[in-house]
Amino acid sequence: MFSVCEGITIDYKESGEFTGILHFSFTFFHCFMVMRGFPEFFIGAFHEGKLAGIVIGSYEGRMKGWTNRLAVDPKYRQKGIAEQLVKTVEIALEKHGATIFCALIEVANEESLGLFQKMGYFTRQDILYVSKRKSKDV
Repeated sequence: MFSVCEGITIDYKESGEFTGILHFSFTFFHCFMVMRGFPEFFIGAFHEGKLAGIVIGSYEGRMKGWTNRLAVDPKYRQKGIAEQLVKTVEIALEKHGATIFCALIEVANEESLGLFQKMGYFTRQDILYVSKRKSKDV
């Protein structure tokens, strides 16, 4: 388990996947390589030298930029940190050509949905998320 900051952890499975913040699906090596190639998509917010929040973005190369992970330490929530992190990753994504900004949010995460809606994001009713899993345990 990697401790990102108090209250935010990323667990590492033997299969090579992270879990935790949401459903982290990058392998450790893939995540490392993306960080080396695009460090501007890995943004942290710090307070007195401590990580208070983090956002991870990606650009798919066809106009769409993604906010893949967003987490703020519970002690620092409701202070505008998440909004500033999203704005910062949007700027980085725009520099790579993104003109559409996207995020997947779990239905139960009303706080994140509210944040993104406040920032001008809207839910699409014409797109369904589908997935295929190798087993019930993943």
